[in-house]
Amino acid sequence: MPRRGTGREEPRIEADIGRDTTSLVIRRLPQHITTERLVEVLRESSKGRFDFVHIPHDQQTGLNVALAFVNFVDHDAAEKAYRTRLMRPTGGRNPLGPIRIRPGTIQGLGPNLAYFITRFGLDALEGPSAPQVFEGGQRVPLTVSFLHKYVTVDMLKSQLDELAGSDPVISSRIEDQFSLLFPTEAFAAPRIPADVSLSGDSTAMSSARAWLDGNPTDPSSKDTRDTPDSIVVAPSFRSDLSNSSSDQDVGGVPLSPQGQTSIPGRGLERLAHYSEGGMTVYQL
Repeated sequence: MPRRGTGREEPRIEADIGRDTTSLVIRRLPQHITTERLVEVLRESSKGRFDFVHIPHDQQTGLNVALAFVNFVDHDAAEKAYRTRLMRPTGGRNPLGPIRIRPGTIQGLGPNLAYFITRFGLDALEGPSAPQVFEGGQRVPLTVSFLHKYVTVDMLKSQLDELAGSDPVISSRIEDQFSLLFPTEAFAAPRIPADVSLSGDSTAMSSARAWLDGNPTDPSSKDTRDTPDSIVVAPSFRSDLSNSSSDQDVGGVPLSPQGQTSIPGRGLERLAHYSEGGMTVYQL
């Protein structure tokens, strides 16, 4: 298989996507592509029919991590972007190169914002890795009033139920975020089992889900079945691993005491990674 970026292999595109699909994930995004450049392409290819764009960046290099998350205002706009791979209406070469596009696990503007907030907190809504939101194709500020307009209590609770059920550190942090957004709502975090052991603030996010966990794999990729695009772990996972005496599960990838993933020949510490919202995201 040609190496990434050579442009020698075009990904196969499925004939259709689900009727409820509005959110797409762009993979193999060239690392020099900025959010501003992607927004330009989206405006040209979809006539501004998008409302959420998120390109995670590596805080050390300032480059993107070859992923982008986009939500469109309706299914028709998403289906066209999926089918054309964001090509210009006038044709020509794809301005983003040999990207791959597939439906996202999280669908909709509000759920995508709720997902981001529960993973990284409200403070992460600022900075180069923060998502951008749009109305009528124009960027608007991510204010509390905007969040109240699109993010509901049920959306946050749904994400919390998936993420924080077995990690008291995460549960406490997300409960604080919930209280800031909805101070008048009664909220009870899931009960934490009494036998859960802690290791200070560096407790590994054993229940953190992958960014794209559960997404369909690329049709042209035969060796990535059921493999998430990334995993999220707490800042000091190394100390957690060194103090462990049994196998752990960090972001859905089993780890041995030596910190090796169950993926043959790949150690977690050697994976490409970036920092975001106080967490470390490892690319698989």
